[in-house]
Amino acid sequence: MGFKVVDDEELIAGISGHVFGNWLIISWLWCSEAKRSQGLATKLLNTLESAAKESGANVSQLDTLDFQAKPFYEKNGYVVKYQMDTYPLNGTRYFMEKRL
Repeated sequence: MGFKVVDDEELIAGISGHVFGNWLIISWLWCSEAKRSQGLATKLLNTLESAAKESGANVSQLDTLDFQAKPFYEKNGYVVKYQMDTYPLNGTRYFMEKRL
């Protein structure tokens, strides 16, 4: 399942994921730099989580890198369950979860 935001026929934000058993697995979330801090990403995340709950999901899982959106996801209730240090060389990859 996925959702997108289009403005004047230009894609400005989107999210994709799927339900596997009782888990929502979020594949990606993207928001145009020009449109950040306007609540679009949060709105998309909430929309996907709500749709997943309707499909029987009660837990959500995603991963993000240290230079990406970890603080955003934490602000939206996600917690780090596992981290891979020195990934792929000197960064960190975070695996995060949230009860829906």
